[in-house]
Amino acid sequence: MLSKTKKLTKGGDNIGRIVIMEFKAQDSTAFDDMLAFVKQHPDFEKLEISYEPTLSLSGLEINLSRRRVINNGQEIELTVKEYDILNSSNIPWKQEKNIIWLDYDGGINSNQIQDVESCISKVESGSVIFVSFNSDLGDKFKKALPKEKLDMYCSRIDNEILVKLLSPKDMAKEKIYQTTNKMFDMIVKNKILERNSTIRSDDEKLISQQLVYFKYNDSKATMLTLGWIVYKKGDIDKFTKCGFEDFEFYNSSNIPYDISVPNFTYKELAILNQNMPNAVYPIEGADFFEEEEVNAYRKIYKYYPTTFETSIAL
Repeated sequence: MLSKTKKLTKGGDNIGRIVIMEFKAQDSTAFDDMLAFVKQHPDFEKLEISYEPTLSLSGLEINLSRRRVINNGQEIELTVKEYDILNSSNIPWKQEKNIIWLDYDGGINSNQIQDVESCISKVESGSVIFVSFNSDLGDKFKKALPKEKLDMYCSRIDNEILVKLLSPKDMAKEKIYQTTNKMFDMIVKNKILERNSTIRSDDEKLISQQLVYFKYNDSKATMLTLGWIVYKKGDIDKFTKCGFEDFEFYNSSNIPYDISVPNFTYKELAILNQNMPNAVYPIEGADFFEEEEVNAYRKIYKYYPTTFETSIAL
């Protein structure tokens, strides 16, 4: 309760005073008595603090009622569309299919897990959710003992259910990618089970299917990307017709698909592209290619960015 009283001093001047009282649940009688006392004194002015819903995270503050965004104390001017994208509560989850890509710079943490969980809990059938994050958990993690690594990892994900599934063996260098996959997989499956518990029609029940699990280098960072599709049982024929399993990069396992981009010159790329997709090793007139290079490029050539080199005379 917040109230303001006025008290007359010896000099006859009015002095405003603020009284703030905090009551616990067991103090309900005292709270009622205080309210009754205030009502008996109409000269007491009751002040109420208006509540403005605000989302806060790592220096970012979103005031939902005023549509204001503050980043580290500085207001950011956004268009209506930009604000709606930033404030996920405005996304029309229940009205249309969505393709959502959550892209993070840091390693796995509780915020990422909660964001994926939130998306899975709201998306419509036919929606796709991706999450990208850094696989590197820092030098301290790399140098730590298995038990210490486990404590650090559990602290990052901060989820009571998930941490019970982990052991020091899961922190081994050769297993950490599988462990990370397992964490997200459990979150997705548990949320789907939770949603299905309130759905009566079997055809309306939801299925989640992992579509991709990538590992790749982005500048100096080794990144991981996971992706799922959510669809109704009644839409299983539509899912099958999409033919996701026919794509080279489709991956429903817990071992990441390693995207290794070979380093070729423009001339070498031109030779390879002329021989794709049925390049037979060794390529005629280009025996300088290694067989592994040709096979690796065959998997990604459709998605390899095309660039041109030009020179301008001044």
